[in-house]
Amino acid sequence: MPYVAPEVLSGEQQFTKAADIYGLGIIMSEMTTGQRPFDGHEFDHKLAFKICKRGLRPEFASGTPKCYIELAKKCMDSDPQKRPSALDVYKTIRGWHDKIAISNVNKIKDWLEKIAKSSNDNELKDLLKEKASPYDDEFKNLLNKIDDDEIKDWLEKIAYSDDNEIKNWRMKLASSNDNEIKDLLEKIANNKIAKQFLDADKVIKSLPISKHSDEMYTSKIISTNSISKSIKDLSQANSVQMNLKI
Repeated sequence: MPYVAPEVLSGEQQFTKAADIYGLGIIMSEMTTGQRPFDGHEFDHKLAFKICKRGLRPEFASGTPKCYIELAKKCMDSDPQKRPSALDVYKTIRGWHDKIAISNVNKIKDWLEKIAKSSNDNELKDLLKEKASPYDDEFKNLLNKIDDDEIKDWLEKIAYSDDNEIKNWRMKLASSNDNEIKDLLEKIANNKIAKQFLDADKVIKSLPISKHSDEMYTSKIISTNSISKSIKDLSQANSVQMNLKI
């Protein structure tokens, strides 16, 4: 029941691609918490009523990236027409992946900070060649994933620096007067999407993961006719209570 779209639960529509997208949104929330969706609720007609009529949706773990929550909520929209298509979801996630891929940011930042602090020319040369080798596949792949031309050009310059230019690079990195390199570092460090996902990884590791029997994930037949009738009955009962209060 937790993965079934409200329009299907209520009997208003049959399964559609939009209903599958709703199920994906539920799974996305489950992946952040390690808990089954709507954990703590009985999987009965009352839960179906809350999902269909009150817009109840599963919660997300603390620290979940904002963009991730926004996409999951779009997938779980009550209106099937407002849910993204599978292609839209793919493009969004691919965009995140690309941003995270270039944000080996922490590694690059640590590496550049080492360069800035280095006082030995030979040590500096070794540090530069350690990551910024034009013949290194990892470095080439990194350049291919960077969509900021300014940062890409800068890294390529480091890669092709000769011995005479190394001192100049160190001076730029360490200088308080020349902010060119520091500004570029700031751009990398301010990759907000990547940072959110990296921070979320730390939070997820500390979450208590509930273990449920495999039986919980086996398919079960759901009577949408029965659920639809119960939802209507509960809606009418609520309307009567509201009228009595008025």
